[in-house]
Amino acid sequence: MNLGWFILLIITLIEGLAGFGRTTALSPFLKDLCHDLSLTTAQISGAYTLANLFAGFFLPKIGFSYDNKSPVHFMRFYVCVFGAAFIVLSMLKFLELHAFFNFCLFALGFAAIRASVHAYAVVGRSTTAVWFDKNRGIAAATSCFILSTIASAVPWLNFQIHKHYEWFQVWLVIGIFWIVLLFGFCNFIKKPSHCTTKDKRPVKKVRGDFIKKPVFWIIMAALFLKAFQNTGVAFHLIPMCEDFGANPELVVQSLILVSIITNVMTFLCGYYFNKIGSKYSLFLFLFLDCFYVFCLKNIANTYALWGFILVAGCYWGMNQIVTYMVLPNIFGTKYIGTINGWASSCMCLGSSLGPFIIGLIKEFSSYSVALISLMVAANALLIMGLLFHNKMQPLADVCE
Repeated sequence: MNLGWFILLIITLIEGLAGFGRTTALSPFLKDLCHDLSLTTAQISGAYTLANLFAGFFLPKIGFSYDNKSPVHFMRFYVCVFGAAFIVLSMLKFLELHAFFNFCLFALGFAAIRASVHAYAVVGRSTTAVWFDKNRGIAAATSCFILSTIASAVPWLNFQIHKHYEWFQVWLVIGIFWIVLLFGFCNFIKKPSHCTTKDKRPVKKVRGDFIKKPVFWIIMAALFLKAFQNTGVAFHLIPMCEDFGANPELVVQSLILVSIITNVMTFLCGYYFNKIGSKYSLFLFLFLDCFYVFCLKNIANTYALWGFILVAGCYWGMNQIVTYMVLPNIFGTKYIGTINGWASSCMCLGSSLGPFIIGLIKEFSSYSVALISLMVAANALLIMGLLFHNKMQPLADVCE
């Protein structure tokens, strides 16, 4: 078990430091990127969206490859991909290419970066599932707490770095650091001995079994919707608050409390997961989603704002419980990489499409219509979950 904690700590730190490849880390360098690459903000955003979509479509394959390869080789490959992509992108300033080629290379480079970031998440969630059968809740909560702490610091760190260094210098250092220093740490990442898959022939059959289960697609749709609305709402939060008559500054400040509640919820539900169970955890996740959208739509009301703080914190915490606890509990851990690959794919695609679709609805109608649409989708998923509740029996938690 001590080895499991050590492996989880390594992959959690790698996943956390990969925050330099996330959206918030890109923001401080946006103006300089536009100037140096002869691209507009819309073109940079478009290239980044294409990169996310491209990575999202390949994540099921990435998860599948994790199940059939050594974790050491898997991690080494994506450490090299992540580092090499940053090194290549840092060279764009000196190549003086046409804007079209800069656009294409930027999209391809960040597709590789985003695929690597999600690959680390697949390994992190899979490591939690296969190494911790009794203390999975505490392991998941600890991992999420470390990740959220690092994620909250990376934007500020990038902002400070931007004051002293240019984007291409930072990206070159990240790329070199990633390959030179982290490549060796991959040797420590491994699966338990009982999770080594020797015969690969049954993989497709087993994978088809859980893909055919309605509850699998309900969970995938719920994860997609969560990422879709959270990223979309975050992108449009200020104008959305202004449209609804809420105080944007007050709403933004409330997110600090939301983050605290999220961590508390993850620890509590993780610790008591065996008593709560997969079925009620999933129901709570779907139920909170309905109230999350309702409170957001009425956020100008003081009571609705407090409701939003409480419900959003609990909802985001339950999202971690679903991905770390419910999935391996219902579908087992034998092909947990493939399952987590699908989960990461749905969340990645949801994050990519959320800001665009909500913005499109606003363009032709209003934010109110967008939230009503999300509310209908959330209630539909809750009803479907209730209809298929008898299909949520956990499998034997084995890898072999």
